[in-house]
Amino acid sequence: MFYSVTDGADYVGKTEVTSILCERFRAEGFNALRFSEPSSDDQYGASSQIRKLITQNPTDAVSTGLLMMAARNELFTRLPKDAMWLADRSFYTTYVYQNLENDPTARTVLEMIHSHYLKIPVPDSTILLTVNREQALKRSKGRTGVMQMGWLDELSLENHQTIQDYYRRVMPKDTLEIDTSNLSIPEVAELAYQHIKSKMSLKQEVLCRRVILTD
Repeated sequence: MFYSVTDGADYVGKTEVTSILCERFRAEGFNALRFSEPSSDDQYGASSQIRKLITQNPTDAVSTGLLMMAARNELFTRLPKDAMWLADRSFYTTYVYQNLENDPTARTVLEMIHSHYLKIPVPDSTILLTVNREQALKRSKGRTGVMQMGWLDELSLENHQTIQDYYRRVMPKDTLEIDTSNLSIPEVAELAYQHIKSKMSLKQEVLCRRVILTD
């Protein structure tokens, strides 16, 4: 199993990039699986229903965070363990959005539950996509022509820079950050692909060393 997370605020191209990555890895023979975390896809059962509930009904920070974690935990019980997981969003997003009010109680509750009680693996690869506010606004106008902007989209635009700073704070130090402001989706996907490949090689080296040590 290899687990890669591509995260970031809205309008950075996470869905498009992870879709390209999934197709590319499948072409190379990997059992690649792309999903939003938690997913709104009905095949993931209760996870998708919880996500829909959250996006349609705003709640307080702790309640939203707990619902997100419940949906995520449900999702991971349904994923095939022998696949390559390419996640569009992750638990880092829960930390970021539910801490916008800087509520120490929300942060403590979410971190404790995530680290001690949920069976969610640590990502092998983490990628943070960012974008400047001007480009985010342009992209939001393009998207609203297709779908109605929801409360999460509005929250993201209102707190654009704060959200991106929070991502930098909560994601691992070896996270690859890609500024997508002046890059095409294929260019971003190529940078992400090279990062994931390097992490895959590193993981393979570690596994080989463990085998040698146990022999």
